[in-house]
Amino acid sequence: HNGWGSKRIDLQAELERLADWGDLPTACKIAARLELLISAVPSKMVFTCLKLADFEMISEPQPTETSGGCGFIPREIMERLLGIGKKGQRLNAWKRYTAIQVRILAPKLGIFKGILCLKEGISCIQLPPSMLKVKPSRTLQSEISLDSDLTFLLVKKIFPGDT
Repeated sequence: HNGWGSKRIDLQAELERLADWGDLPTACKIAARLELLISAVPSKMVFTCLKLADFEMISEPQPTETSGGCGFIPREIMERLLGIGKKGQRLNAWKRYTAIQVRILAPKLGIFKGILCLKEGISCIQLPPSMLKVKPSRTLQSEISLDSDLTFLLVKKIFPGDT
C-alpha cells in the first residue's frame, strides 16, 4: 500500500498489458512512445466504439526509406466517428473531411500514430507498418484479463481544418 489506502500497482506490468514496451531499443525511445499515451485531445475526440475487426494491417502504400505511409479510413467509419454532434444530431461537416491525424491503442495490434486518409471501396481502417510505434502486447497472449477487443482511437486533428 502507498499510505493513502490504495492498492499498489506494478506500473511496468500494467504498461506491458497495453503494448510490448520491452521491444523498444532505448529508454529515450520508450519515453517518446509513452508520450503517445498522454496525447491531449478533447474527450469528444476519444473513441472506444471500434473493434479489432474494424482494423487491418496493410503493406506500405509508398514503400521507401524516406517517406512514411499513411493509413486509410472508409467513409462509413469516418462518419461514425465524426458525423454525430451533441444530443446525437447528424452533422454534415464530416463530409468535407479528407483525413484525420490519430493515435490508436489496441493491445492486440499495438500503438499507432499517423494520418488516416479517406478512401473509397474499403470496409475497415487500414494501417501500414510505418504507423506502428509499439508492437502488440505479449502479455495478452497468455493472459486474457483485458477485453480482447479493447481499442482506443484519438483524433488529434481533422483535415482540412477550419480556417
